[in-house]
Amino acid sequence: INAEYMGARQTHRPPSPLPTESDSLLDWQRRQQSYMPEVQHNEGLIAERQQGIQKVESTLTEVAEIMKQMAGMLQEQGEGLELIEVSVGQTLKETQGANRELEAAAHTQRRSRKLMCWVLIFVVGVIGTFIVYFSVM
Repeated sequence: INAEYMGARQTHRPPSPLPTESDSLLDWQRRQQSYMPEVQHNEGLIAERQQGIQKVESTLTEVAEIMKQMAGMLQEQGEGLELIEVSVGQTLKETQGANRELEAAAHTQRRSRKLMCWVLIFVVGVIGTFIVYFSVM
């Protein structure tokens, strides 16, 4: 289309808006009418280009809106990731605290078990002593 437009533009000269002294009014009108198809063709090309420009403008507007939406989504996701990071940090601290409490509980349980064994040995010893004492008597 562009080559047609440029070729047509270079080949023909636009008619003079006013008739020259050597032209008769009828010749001038005929010459102007002979250029009408070219003028109409050029107007069609201009309209096509204007529509193309409007399409590009519309597409660019849509792309800009999509980019804004993506930026908003990325910001929201970033905030979500920050919250997840904080939660993971808190969970790690709480898990470490729970491990310390479990170790303390296990230590206390082992100590209680040892104490129960010593108490049982003592009770068996006392009962054994009473049995021996009363059986000898």
